[in-house]
Amino acid sequence: MTRVESRRGSGVLSTFLCLAAAAAGSTGVAQAQSTNRPQLVVQRAEADLSAETLLIEGEKLMWANDSAVVVTLAGRPLDILGATESQVLVQLPADLTPGSYVLKLSRGSSSLQNGVFDVTIGAVGPTGPRGPKGDMGDTGPQGLTGPTGPMGPTGPAGRDGANGLNGAPGPAGPTGPAGPTGPAGTGMLPPVFVKQFDLRGSVNIPGIAPPVNSEIRGRGVSVARLDLPAGTFVVTFVGNFDNNAHWVAADNSRQIWCSTHTLEASSFFSLDGPSLWLPGMLFGSMGTVSWTVTAGNPTAPSRFEIFCGDPNHNTEEPTDVRSFEGSITAIQVGSVTRQ
Repeated sequence: MTRVESRRGSGVLSTFLCLAAAAAGSTGVAQAQSTNRPQLVVQRAEADLSAETLLIEGEKLMWANDSAVVVTLAGRPLDILGATESQVLVQLPADLTPGSYVLKLSRGSSSLQNGVFDVTIGAVGPTGPRGPKGDMGDTGPQGLTGPTGPMGPTGPAGRDGANGLNGAPGPAGPTGPAGPTGPAGTGMLPPVFVKQFDLRGSVNIPGIAPPVNSEIRGRGVSVARLDLPAGTFVVTFVGNFDNNAHWVAADNSRQIWCSTHTLEASSFFSLDGPSLWLPGMLFGSMGTVSWTVTAGNPTAPSRFEIFCGDPNHNTEEPTDVRSFEGSITAIQVGSVTRQ
């Protein structure tokens, strides 16, 4: 089949037929026609040159109250091969030459019953007026996936996770510089008092923080003591502690404070002893603290005693820390002048 669009004027020969809509009638609407009779409208035509037929499409090409449709091409009647209200198929003359012709359809004498078109057959006429915009077509298939876009900005930081396991202790630091030379001796060794403590399984270090809804601090626990005669002494305390805390999803590190007096509120802000930090590890950890201080009463006997506690746990909580070994060494000296 060859497509035909409406054209006016001459054109180039082509295998396509073009048909352009012409005016529905050349003389206007007759005053005497019925207001109920529909207008005959030709919309397009399509020719099949090999079959020598012309298919005409439109609206109200036939109407029940009118005569049968009559089709002429340049005034020449064409044989009707089939007709409906929207389509008419006619036989083209065998001797038809390419050119432009006047196509007329009629089902009566009034202008509503007639339609006239200029049609070019076997040649392409000049470009006709632009038709109305057609309906939107169906949605096409989904296209190929495009390239990955650029990375977006970094989102906000998430919440802190649970504390991980403590790492292994680092290597020992370098040896510090040598201290200043001490005063010349008298040629006689001073008296030395030594006491060892084997406390395995017997001294648990308590918490000294006040419990909830209380202001009473703990006293701590005594881990070593040495009774001294009258005099001034240089005293060294060495204590060994182990941390057996291995709670899940908890901070198992421990801090130990020690002093020469108990650790309750009345003396908490006058702590005068050493402190020790024990890391939390899967199989526990151990630490040693050494502290040297001047002690004693020049005129009367005295006692040197060490009390220890955990400031981060209250008195009702277990700390899982023990003092398992310690020693106190006291060397009697002459009077000590503090600088």
